[in-house]
Amino acid sequence: MRPPPRERLRVRRISVPLFLTTSALVGLLWWLDWRDWRAQSEARVERAAEEAAMRLNDYVEARLLVVDGFARLSAQRPLGEDEQRARAEVAQELYGGFQGINWLDDAGVIRFVAPLEPNRNALGRSVRDHPIAHTAFERARADGSPHMTEALELFQGGRGFATYYPFEDAGERRYVNGVFRIKPLVETALRGGFLDEYAVALRDDRGGSLLELDEELASADRLTGDAELTLLDRTWRLQARPRDGLWASMQSSRPGGVYVFVLVLLGIVATYTHLTLRARLERLQAQRRQAELERRLERTSKMESLGRLAGGVAHDFNNVLTAILQAVGLLERQLEGQPAPLRCVNIIVDASDRAVVLTRQLLEFARPDDESPRVPMALDVNGELDTMRSMLECLVPSTAELELDFGEGVGPIRIAPSQLGRIVVNLVVNAADALPERSGHIRVRTWRSADEVVLEVADDGSGMDAATRERIFEPFFTTKGRDEGTGLGLATVRELVGAAGGTITVESAPGEGTRFELRFPVLVVD
Repeated sequence: MRPPPRERLRVRRISVPLFLTTSALVGLLWWLDWRDWRAQSEARVERAAEEAAMRLNDYVEARLLVVDGFARLSAQRPLGEDEQRARAEVAQELYGGFQGINWLDDAGVIRFVAPLEPNRNALGRSVRDHPIAHTAFERARADGSPHMTEALELFQGGRGFATYYPFEDAGERRYVNGVFRIKPLVETALRGGFLDEYAVALRDDRGGSLLELDEELASADRLTGDAELTLLDRTWRLQARPRDGLWASMQSSRPGGVYVFVLVLLGIVATYTHLTLRARLERLQAQRRQAELERRLERTSKMESLGRLAGGVAHDFNNVLTAILQAVGLLERQLEGQPAPLRCVNIIVDASDRAVVLTRQLLEFARPDDESPRVPMALDVNGELDTMRSMLECLVPSTAELELDFGEGVGPIRIAPSQLGRIVVNLVVNAADALPERSGHIRVRTWRSADEVVLEVADDGSGMDAATRERIFEPFFTTKGRDEGTGLGLATVRELVGAAGGTITVESAPGEGTRFELRFPVLVVD
């Protein structure tokens, strides 16, 4: 019977604000966490860009000092072409990073180059004929100071830049020309793994492109770090963007999934609270109407009372399971096309389906023996346990080890899949609870012994003394805390094993772990 509208309104006033308040709190925590993640990620990428700019700046400046040194040396003591080329080649072998070091006359013609072969295409050509290089050369020619070009295509081929250092030779203006191809220069300056994690782009102060990002990275929606470096009379802008591997690592720490899970869980809890309060109101209304009749009822036997209690728990729990399955169904549609989260959703669905069966079997616990449940004719034990592998792994702490060892030729037995799952889940949960500090080893093993299938669940936990072993199959007997166990788990296991025609034995001693051995008759299938 439904409670009055006023009392139904009271239920909604409790459950709905509870859900909205906790959801808003979770949303606020998610936003704060996401903001911190974003700020830390941006700072990390900015630091990487600044580090790259500093390293590249130092590397190029060191090479420019070499070019400046050749200009000063040529002004102080004129050298022949062969000696100049030899000195330049030695310097390039020592320092690296150059495409070439050339000598120009006042007309801008390249008179000799070093080394010869990589720069042969530039020999005898005039930089005044180059559409970009001539600007920097004319400035150096006009004011007698070093100048650097914008980004350009080199006479030697490839993208890069050039510098012009004037000097006086016997009253005539000459120039030492440093030529750099940008890609090998950047790869050398930033060696050591930086380019494995970040892609780099470079532009000069006129917007010319020295180095571009990969096309895929350029269009990707990712954080980008910016930094500047100043070389001679030019300012370069460097951009650093995380590559796929680093970006995936950064994304893995991004808040999101856990908050979605918490919101779903809050929805389930709010629904459960609403249904529980409503059910409680319904029971109170029924109790008021039947109070006079209830006082006349005689007390039933202990098992009948237990049966009614089990029925009430199963009824409420079925309401909770209905809400869970509905929420998971919505979540499953939202996660369509995302295989990793869907696997977790499927585990929740499977566990909830098994829980529905368990609530029905909780009612059957107190029924007379002649009302035993129907079971299928045959079940492949190994196959059923293998389908439970993921769920069993979820029941075991991450600090413990679960071993599943299935023997060959085990054969079928007469038991329902849900009943076998209930047996194994109860035994594995008890084994996990017995592990000291939630760390140890749990083994689930099957093998064939004559005309019996043997299922073993063993752990190396704290074990039991003789007095405890004698009582573990009693209903409501438990060694756990008041709110940690019901004492129905092993009693239910024994009932289900007996219903399948099997037997169960236990071996345990304090500090030596526990071993349950279940034996079922092999079912002969015609």
